[in-house]
Amino acid sequence: RALSMFLLCSDGFWHVVSKEELCAGLSPGRLKEEADMQRALEELTGLIQKRKEQDDSSAVLIRSEAPVT
Repeated sequence: RALSMFLLCSDGFWHVVSKEELCAGLSPGRLKEEADMQRALEELTGLIQKRKEQDDSSAVLIRSEAPVT
């Protein structure tokens, strides 16, 4: 199966997080269950708060599995 992750987020979510941090934290191979996805978003949200982002932040993470043909 081919796995893909889609992140829909506000600009306040990614302002203080690098692309590398997002990709590492939201790797499809690492996030096998819904609980893993929730935990990853919570970890990134904690990082955003720690870095004192002033803008509102919100995010939705979608995992897609497609059969390889």
